[in-house]
Amino acid sequence: MSPKTIIKKVIITSLITLPVYTAAQAPASQVVFKQDQQDVDEDSLVVRGVRWTESKRDSISASWLSTAHSIDSWMSGNESRGRNKSRINVGVKQEFRKYGNNESDFYIRGKIDVPNTKRKLKIFFDSETNDQDSLENKKLDTAEDTYTTAGVGRTKQVKNFSFSNEIGAKFRVPLDPFYRFKAEYDYAINDNWKGDIEQKVWYYHEKGWGESTEFSFSRELSEQYGLRVSTEAQFQNRYKEFEFGQFFTLYQNIADNYWNSFTFGVVGSNQPNPRVNNYFLSASYKKPVYEDWVVVSVNPRLRFPREDNWKPNPELEFRLDVYFQEDAQ
Repeated sequence: MSPKTIIKKVIITSLITLPVYTAAQAPASQVVFKQDQQDVDEDSLVVRGVRWTESKRDSISASWLSTAHSIDSWMSGNESRGRNKSRINVGVKQEFRKYGNNESDFYIRGKIDVPNTKRKLKIFFDSETNDQDSLENKKLDTAEDTYTTAGVGRTKQVKNFSFSNEIGAKFRVPLDPFYRFKAEYDYAINDNWKGDIEQKVWYYHEKGWGESTEFSFSRELSEQYGLRVSTEAQFQNRYKEFEFGQFFTLYQNIADNYWNSFTFGVVGSNQPNPRVNNYFLSASYKKPVYEDWVVVSVNPRLRFPREDNWKPNPELEFRLDVYFQEDAQ
């Protein structure tokens, strides 16, 4: 077992056992119970663990937001006021596959929002950046070629156009600097259909440049359901390979319906010759399990890869995400 795998398993185990263990160690004065919960056994390790964890989450969120406001004030020269969108997202995931290895992973993402600066900058970091992964893995959010990045970025909105520029570095030895650009344009086709065009370009010093282009069309089918049809192509200069995909997504419009989307996709490439490489079906279920900052996701998938003679390859992914941010009012 590799050192990286051992570290991940230790972190995951710690996240699961931390509430119970810390509850046993925490002084009773650190645990606050609401009036309507006085009937709960105050000696319960589970309850004490949850309350202690909640107080720590609130403390970390407050510290992160305080840091963001301080940086915002320092960079803008004015007092930072109003709601701040800075956040940290810590998560664990477990994937089960009929073919291939089952995988566990730990990830952390975050950003510091500095909205009062003239250019409205953001500072970000991400342990699951996947710019250089395949189009199929990006669509299914099953990235295999991930790495940690950090940098600074700016987003500008001009009518129906949105432009984003980011510069930073991929954490390795030596550091691998990068630049990313994204432009997006959304428009109304008619009373029923809406269109969206998205263009991404990225450059990494080590592996060179790549780009992706996506055209999507969407409409509401009812108060509950909507349909999105998208066509996407991706090119990575290092591999001289074009990838292309066609995707059909049925999504939910109702906030309390936790089955978010159902997708059918076809993915192919031009190497060694233009051909389809995979068909897939996927679904996404996401539900807050504690207020709005502990979220569980279940993502079943079924792939039909060419390399396995189109045999069905079922997969199941579980995620647990914890968000540290300013609570919605």
